[in-house]
Amino acid sequence: MSSLAAMSLLIEATSPSTLANFWANVFGVSVDPGSGPDLASLTVSAKTPQLVFERTDEPKTTPNRVVLRLVTDNFKSHLRQLDRMGVQYSLDMTDAGRARLQDLEGNEFELFARTPQAPTV
Repeated sequence: MSSLAAMSLLIEATSPSTLANFWANVFGVSVDPGSGPDLASLTVSAKTPQLVFERTDEPKTTPNRVVLRLVTDNFKSHLRQLDRMGVQYSLDMTDAGRARLQDLEGNEFELFARTPQAPTV
């Protein structure tokens, strides 16, 4: 029997290059050379999934069914960085070391402080 592996996570975007740059800054990686206005992706690293951004003319209208979870050893610092990058809050539980945020196009993601109880990513 052959094996199956996840290749990438596709995120539809009205501006793929803008969203790719946002996420590249979040993870501290580069946008792949050859990315353009209709399709962009991030350089793969050990700490990021392969994210691909594809143009769509349809705006996001409903909550995500898939939510990217990020975990960090420095929750407050990363949350401040994301604040400066323009994220919006969907669920603010920062006192508990958790926040549900939205990127520049409203895609939800979560930030967790690394603890023994934090979800593994």
